[in-house]
Amino acid sequence: MTIDEAFALVGQAEYYQVVWRFDTGEITSVTALDEKPGKMFWSQLRQSLKDSNPPLKGTFFKTAKLTWEALEDITQNTAEREAQRRHEIATRQAILNRWANQPAEQLLDILETASYEWPMGSHWDMQFLMEHLFYFHHDDLKGSLKQRLHHLAARQPPFPEIEAWRWALRLNFELRVYLATLDHDTDTLFDIWRETSIETSYISDMNWALLMECYAFAGGKDAAIIDDLVEHVEHSRVFFFHRYEAMLNLGRIGAAAGSRAVEVIRAVIYDSSPTVTALRERVCERISIPDSAWTPCPHCYHGYVLGAGDHSFSRQICRVCLGIGFVAK
Repeated sequence: MTIDEAFALVGQAEYYQVVWRFDTGEITSVTALDEKPGKMFWSQLRQSLKDSNPPLKGTFFKTAKLTWEALEDITQNTAEREAQRRHEIATRQAILNRWANQPAEQLLDILETASYEWPMGSHWDMQFLMEHLFYFHHDDLKGSLKQRLHHLAARQPPFPEIEAWRWALRLNFELRVYLATLDHDTDTLFDIWRETSIETSYISDMNWALLMECYAFAGGKDAAIIDDLVEHVEHSRVFFFHRYEAMLNLGRIGAAAGSRAVEVIRAVIYDSSPTVTALRERVCERISIPDSAWTPCPHCYHGYVLGAGDHSFSRQICRVCLGIGFVAK
């Protein structure tokens, strides 16, 4: 049936099942559902469409989202399009793996000139390049290379190829934070911290986590920021993106975090998993023992290691130091 014919079948029901031919994209049925689909729905749908000839795929929509445009998107979800998407994903992964093994100067060339080969060039790719430069080429970003990053940050705007202003602002924010960290400029990081709130429209949870860890990496010890981190641990309702990251970065700061940090961490961080328990204990140990008893972890870069195999471009927590970046001497 045509998109218009399919759309005409949408009535007053709250949910609808849509089935289409995976070879051509043609919609074959639009069926009202009596209740919200659950696990049983997906099991029955997969079984009913298994080995269908011609090949069929199906999904469900809440009526409010079952627009003409949504149906049009379905008609484009074909085997050929799926093959194209898989090829694009595989190509992107191969390029990311190559980038992960290129020297800092070449990665900086790509950022400066925006010379991206297909299918690269999105804000995600620029973000990856900056992250990879900072975390895994930190020691290389000196002299002329660091100066080139400063020149990039001074461009107005630094990333003119990004049309979405929110993403441009996020990338600019990250570059500013990275440069201050490379310069060990804790005063600038303190200013950024004070002018930024978690509710700021262009600051995501991950940007907030970045600001926390960069302040710790740069050696920041300001009591006001430490109090903020302790407050995040004690009262944040979003465990992984606020409380967990705040606890981790108190561990990175070390003894300067103080005894109250240990008290709060032990009071509110429960044994929810072996990973969380291990990190809690390591953080408390790191804060309770003088900094002179610790040395930078020789197995990672500031608590992170590169992935392996097909995901060598990924950034993963070090299993030795648990992401703190320090181990006991």
